[in-house]
Amino acid sequence: MKLPRVSRSCSPACPRIGTVPDQKERLAASGPLLRDGHCAVDPKKIPYGSKIVLPDEQLIAVDTGPAVVQRIAARRSGRTPAQRKAIVVDRYFESRREAQSWAASHPHFMTVRVDSPERAGVNLTEAD
Repeated sequence: MKLPRVSRSCSPACPRIGTVPDQKERLAASGPLLRDGHCAVDPKKIPYGSKIVLPDEQLIAVDTGPAVVQRIAARRSGRTPAQRKAIVVDRYFESRREAQSWAASHPHFMTVRVDSPERAGVNLTEAD
């Protein structure tokens, strides 16, 4: 897959819908609690449980959201038509500081490999 826009999100600094009451943990759309190594995707383009292989690490697709599905990050920050059409992968971080540090040291658009859930060997019920 070429040129997905890899953005970042963090919690507990910004809890959203799906937050467990009285806790700062956030539930993913597919069920497990979000943690480092998880990301949000458009499940119509990248199925839940897929492994997203970045140049320096791997993520598991477990969440989604309207900004990811509508590709808002790519449409706003893309400089070329190919970038503005990019699929968005929203990487989860435990803190805003980690997210900002990663974003400062990585390009916004990068080529990634996506392995299907079957090939990745991921069982979302065990992803907690």
